[in-house]
Amino acid sequence: MQAIIRPTQIQEIVPLDPVVEKYHNASKYAAGGAIIPADTTVSWNKELSPILWRASFPEEIQKILVSYENPDSDITNSDLELVGGILSNEAAAQTFDIRQ
Repeated sequence: MQAIIRPTQIQEIVPLDPVVEKYHNASKYAAGGAIIPADTTVSWNKELSPILWRASFPEEIQKILVSYENPDSDITNSDLELVGGILSNEAAAQTFDIRQ
C-alpha cells in the first residue's frame, strides 16, 4: 500500500485568521444560527451579508429526545447541538469560500 503524499498547507504552519464567525444553538424543535463573514471572506454569490439559518427537526426526533417523560432514549440535546454545528458548517460552505 502506497502512502498518500500531499503538500503542506500554509494554515498548517501559520494559522490564518478565520474567514467567518459562526454561532448556533439547538432545541428540541430546531437548530439555527448566524454566520458573519470577515472583510476578507470570498462569497460564492459576491455578497458579504451575514447569513441566518434555521432547520426544524423531524417529529420522530422530537418524540425520542431524552426528557423527564422519556429518560431512556438515546438522543440528547447535546446530539442536537452537534447537528447544529454540522449544519452551520454546511451553511457556511454553501455561501462562502471556506476551503482554507
